[in-house]
Amino acid sequence: MYPPRFCLGRAARLWAVALVICGAGCASTQGSKDIERTGIMAWSPHLLFLNRAPHDSLYVEVDAVAGTEPSGEVLEALEKFLRQYCDKPRGIRVVRDDTIPRSVAVGYDNEALALQYLDGPVQASNGSPAFLYVLYYDSALEVDPSMPLRAAHPHVRLRAESRYVAPENPHVKLQPYPAAIYVDRRYLRLIPRSFETLTIRHEAAHVLGLTRNTARGAQYHCMGKSCLMAPSLDIGFFKFISGQNPFSQTNFCDACESDLAKGAVEQARNVRFVGPVLVRAEKEYHVASLPAEIKLGAGDASGFEMEKFLEQTRGDGKRMKGRFSPRHWADFSRDHSEAERQIKAIAHAQRDLLPMARYASTQFVARAKEALANASGQPKPPGAD
Repeated sequence: MYPPRFCLGRAARLWAVALVICGAGCASTQGSKDIERTGIMAWSPHLLFLNRAPHDSLYVEVDAVAGTEPSGEVLEALEKFLRQYCDKPRGIRVVRDDTIPRSVAVGYDNEALALQYLDGPVQASNGSPAFLYVLYYDSALEVDPSMPLRAAHPHVRLRAESRYVAPENPHVKLQPYPAAIYVDRRYLRLIPRSFETLTIRHEAAHVLGLTRNTARGAQYHCMGKSCLMAPSLDIGFFKFISGQNPFSQTNFCDACESDLAKGAVEQARNVRFVGPVLVRAEKEYHVASLPAEIKLGAGDASGFEMEKFLEQTRGDGKRMKGRFSPRHWADFSRDHSEAERQIKAIAHAQRDLLPMARYASTQFVARAKEALANASGQPKPPGAD
């Protein structure tokens, strides 16, 4: 039974009825489904969590805006889930890290906050762990009332002037950084408490690769109605109003359990964590990613500068108040011949599986070639802007 404080007022009961009809769900389906599914299956970052190689431990960092913090029960459920499915002989640590003041969070969306506060694991001499980031936030804070309103079409002007932001479903953004879970406390407020432990397991299962198997699922969710990986969790109305646990989808179906078991024996090939940064090495170039941002580099990733990338992205997170958008990075040498080599290598990323990497490569190569031509005093080729 829920404690007395779970009593609902009239408005809350009406909202609860709507939830019963619609279910409470997950939004881990953003972006181009077919392109994302094909790309992420090819480089399989989920294997970094399921396997003991190349990371034989797992570090989970939990940040939260003040007033949105997850309970100890929820974090215990997350740790228990990860221990059940992740082969990490040196252990799994779930660590509460930053509590972000509400006044500081005003005007920033979840990815901008993640870039500012994500720290990653403490570096150790006996190898770096795999990394998972969890951010609890309040979407009501995304709009800064001190900032002027943007021009809006008459059809949406009332919504814009009200500065209303819809609550966001718990979700994982698989591209470009499939190692972060975002939970909007505002979405959870009127949903039964037991939903939170289920949804943290559901989202963690997305990180571990579940529902990317097209034979079993659609739009990153399982087609089995009784499975925890279904797109929404049905709320039993009579159980709900009587104070019982209203959810019956508390476990994975046999097909999802089978997919997790298969992933546990398959090793990751060309991807690893460098601190909190996910780095994928291709033949001519490498791609480093954090929430919403990537960085391209020439050659293998042996010379990748993690701290520099973290500093660059933290600056982005702070600047993007009220209008955050993904950004791409690349560093080019001042030496002409070395820069030419880097341009040639990064140009291979124009055929990368990740749409952000293809776009970034196209932009960087064009700009770098123009900068080299200007530096050498060469005339631009015909038709160049």
